[in-house]
Amino acid sequence: MRIVQPAIPQKEKWGSRYRARNFADFLQLTQAGRGNGIHTVIWPETAAAFFLEDIPEARQAIARALPEGGVLITGAPRRDTAAGTIHNSGLVLDADGEVIEAYDKSHLVPFGEYVPLRSVLPVEKVAHGMSDYTPGPGPRTIHIPGVPPVSILICYEAVFPGQVVNDVQRPKWMLNLTNDAWYGRTAGPYQHLAIVRTRAVEEGLPMVRAASTGISAVYDSYGREMGRLALEQAGYLDFALPEPLEEGTVFSRTGNGLMILLVAAILGMLVVANNRLDSKQL
Repeated sequence: MRIVQPAIPQKEKWGSRYRARNFADFLQLTQAGRGNGIHTVIWPETAAAFFLEDIPEARQAIARALPEGGVLITGAPRRDTAAGTIHNSGLVLDADGEVIEAYDKSHLVPFGEYVPLRSVLPVEKVAHGMSDYTPGPGPRTIHIPGVPPVSILICYEAVFPGQVVNDVQRPKWMLNLTNDAWYGRTAGPYQHLAIVRTRAVEEGLPMVRAASTGISAVYDSYGREMGRLALEQAGYLDFALPEPLEEGTVFSRTGNGLMILLVAAILGMLVVANNRLDSKQL
């Protein structure tokens, strides 16, 4: 697999005068120095800063850049004309440039991707565009030819423990597509990365992270780092996808229920201890 990180500044991400240049950067990094072993190419959140499904010329350019028989997983806005909605999505394109799968982000950022109580609040969302994004139905396992089943997590969807995979049909790995350019050179990208790493440990699944400006990284199912691209470093990272834990983890079987039980037990012991202390004082 290959992660592409173009390190495009946020102020240049959506500008129409930068669109062709940014797209060309993605294509160039997709092909640069590539050997015969790459099958899957990964671009970050909204790497295509336009409705990719509506522009066949762009999809054909991607097809020419992909390895033979390969696929691209990329973030892009998606428009559902029948429902009249737009989504922050992860799209899968095959070697012919056809969109064969799509995942719609379910945990949207309040005031970033939509405005709560829009009818009464006189504010606009921070993200590009006037219309609110519509949330998808939640975690699901995506099946891609030649690729182990995957759970796609867009941006801060990866910060919710116990809500990152479909428990009925568990994936073999997790993929976080994100854009941390909003944070700049602050602690934000590093904190986000650490939280994403925790999901790998909890679920016993490899975590692959593709970020627009960094930090992109690969973790195995124990949370051990297998490689990274530093913050604001343009480039690509080639890697072999690590294996998941065969039996999963305790957390993957119990989810947040175990943590809630432990917290309740601790609170119960504190109440009992406090009552005993009060009894002795009396």
